[in-house]
Amino acid sequence: MRKVVRRAYASGVNIRSLMPVLFWFSSAVPVEGVHPLQWGIFRIKQRRDRRYGLPIEWALPFYAQYTVDIARKVLRVIKRWRHLKQIVLKVEADPLAKLYTDEALTPVAKEDAAHMELYTQNEAARAAVEREHRAAGHHIASHRANGHQAKGHQDTSHALGESPSLLSIDRNSNSDRRRQNNLIAD
Repeated sequence: MRKVVRRAYASGVNIRSLMPVLFWFSSAVPVEGVHPLQWGIFRIKQRRDRRYGLPIEWALPFYAQYTVDIARKVLRVIKRWRHLKQIVLKVEADPLAKLYTDEALTPVAKEDAAHMELYTQNEAARAAVEREHRAAGHHIASHRANGHQAKGHQDTSHALGESPSLLSIDRNSNSDRRRQNNLIAD
């Protein structure tokens, strides 16, 4: 959790609003043993809800065990929330936390993008990357030809150390979808 919080803080995400989501998804399996979307604060159990063929439990042992289970789970939840809260406070107190970087946050260099497995695993992926590179090159060239660069708008992708080809893929994704929809409609 520490690494996720540090990455979020360095990326500019409000970690106070991330805390409940991170807590919920990281605590469901250890506390209750179920998927986070099936988890609740208290699991309601009825002593008469038994599998077919099993006898109904006696009231006193059932409710005693149920109370102990709830108390144990509440203590685990409190402990996990405090642990997450400590992580958040440490990250916020760290003066270098905004500068944190690791491999996941490092921008992809242009020469490395060609070798990434996701983009080169099959012919369809390679063709899609090539098409995006062509479209990105056309978009940037036509954008500069319209005089946008001269009016003070700069392409800051190189200055930030980011790959301009990957940035332009994100910028052009909507226009590519529109083009594809037009081709399908024709």
